[in-house]
Amino acid sequence: MCLTSVGSVRAQMPVNYTINTSQERNPISKYIYGMNMETSYPLATVRRLGGNRLSTYNWETNYSNAGADYFYQNDSYLPSPLALNVLPVSDYTKAGSCLKTFHDASLAQGAISLITLPMIGSVANDGNVTPVTSAQVAPSSRWATVINTKGSAFTLTPNTTDNVIYTDEEINFLTTTYGLASTPTGVKGYIMDNEPGAWVTQFATMRTNPVTYNELLTKSINLAKTIKLMDPSALVFGSESYGFNEWWNLQNAADAGNYSGDHWFIDTYLKQMQLAGIAAQKRLLDVFTLHYYSQVNNINSNAPQTFASRDDRMQCTRTLWDPTYTENSWITQLGFGSEFPLIPHIKNSINTYYPGTMLGITEYDFGAHADISGGIAEADALGIFSRNEVDYATIFGPVDGYVKTAFDLYLNYDGNQSKYGSIKVQAISNNVTNSTIYASINNVSGTVLHSIVNNKNGTTAINATISIQGKITYDHVEAYYFDQTSNSIKYVTLPLSAINNNVLTYQIPSYSVYHFIFTDLKQTEMKISEITDKQAIEISYYSPKTTSGIICITDVSGRRLVKQTFNLIKGYNTLSIPLKQTGILIATLTTDAENISKKFMMY
Repeated sequence: MCLTSVGSVRAQMPVNYTINTSQERNPISKYIYGMNMETSYPLATVRRLGGNRLSTYNWETNYSNAGADYFYQNDSYLPSPLALNVLPVSDYTKAGSCLKTFHDASLAQGAISLITLPMIGSVANDGNVTPVTSAQVAPSSRWATVINTKGSAFTLTPNTTDNVIYTDEEINFLTTTYGLASTPTGVKGYIMDNEPGAWVTQFATMRTNPVTYNELLTKSINLAKTIKLMDPSALVFGSESYGFNEWWNLQNAADAGNYSGDHWFIDTYLKQMQLAGIAAQKRLLDVFTLHYYSQVNNINSNAPQTFASRDDRMQCTRTLWDPTYTENSWITQLGFGSEFPLIPHIKNSINTYYPGTMLGITEYDFGAHADISGGIAEADALGIFSRNEVDYATIFGPVDGYVKTAFDLYLNYDGNQSKYGSIKVQAISNNVTNSTIYASINNVSGTVLHSIVNNKNGTTAINATISIQGKITYDHVEAYYFDQTSNSIKYVTLPLSAINNNVLTYQIPSYSVYHFIFTDLKQTEMKISEITDKQAIEISYYSPKTTSGIICITDVSGRRLVKQTFNLIKGYNTLSIPLKQTGILIATLTTDAENISKKFMMY
């Protein structure tokens, strides 16, 4: 059976997809749905306090240097976008106010914080809102020196006139205020500075010497030791490399030849961090991180979008995972195409040189937030992160327009914070140029299956055939989607006949992304179990929507023993009901959609 969805169709193409719910099962990290310094998206699971400003952030005064982004000036800009008018201007220079404001916002929305610590060597020493000149290169009065270890008693009100800040004292400020990373309110991770390969250009009035392998490795090892000493349970993130030239040879570092036996800088970094960890008898790097901004031509233009620019943007995500894709960029043109696909290549380096290290993409963005192609690219990226087992991902910039819609399709597709599944399973498309597919299940039983499917073609609808393999036969399917008509999520319910023998045939319009939810209604009937020690029963029930319900429990004569009203969420519900009566009893659940009765025995 073929169902035609909303939207006009000028042409059609067949695409076959296969989902196998028994293959490639692995947990999906909840921390791939992250943001950078973003407070306007309340469902973010992780928030990174990072970027160029954090390289020169002075935690004692909250001053920072704008670097090449804005006339190399020292100022007190940083508290303003973080505070969002909740912090009085008089507190802008109060020790740690940026850190507190940021982490308080994370805790308020149930997200974890990743805090960047400076490693470049110096931070802003004043907030004069005047450029630092080339004659004031550090050391000078415009800069305070960063020292990892104070060597004396910590204070929460540090001396702001000694031209020094101490990293361990900054961490102490956070652990004293919020607890260790192992506590519910602690800061979970620390990032070792930002884009070291660009230090000399970004902060040309602080330092004039490009970073070398030896400098970066030495500073990274020493800072990691400080972090682990102050908070052993905290995760350490690095190297925060900005792009390919840094991944390859640390921006052609002067001493790169000393490490010519390594394939690329990433290998050297991982290898040396592991060796240092062995010597220190502790893991010094928990998450290897990089920034990913595609170098494919056309995608970063702010000009009106064309079919060509949209196609470049939606295809460039394939560099992350697809060995059959060759991106149109200076990287491949110079002969480095064999370094892609990126995620498998880096995971191979991790497995070879520092096994057990997690992977984070802590800055990325595909642009065009107001255009359908930006939404499709973001939805595709989130699927790629889930399928390829990325551990942390934080988009840089505002979460708005179609990009917000893409996040919502995973985290809030029905407006009730219903989410994509937590365990990824195998999903294959036979035409990845035009359409990719991702799939997940909610739990090991797999009675609910989620699938994200896109159509990257701007003129042609897809006649999709989705074949599902596995132990469960699904008998119900519904879909949420967004398309080029608007950036709002729409809902379509499919009749029971839409899926037959685990095969769904459906027409997906051009420029759209669909979130299909397959349910095995036979396996989601009301289930009852006795909680003997608590003299209660537990009722498990899958509700197809958010609603209210009434549970009545009677004995076989019809005498009512219990009547309770419950609010049911869309999905699995577990209801605990006190019950001391023994014998054969009957539970009846009534909602606005159905009435279910089940007989059970209480001993």
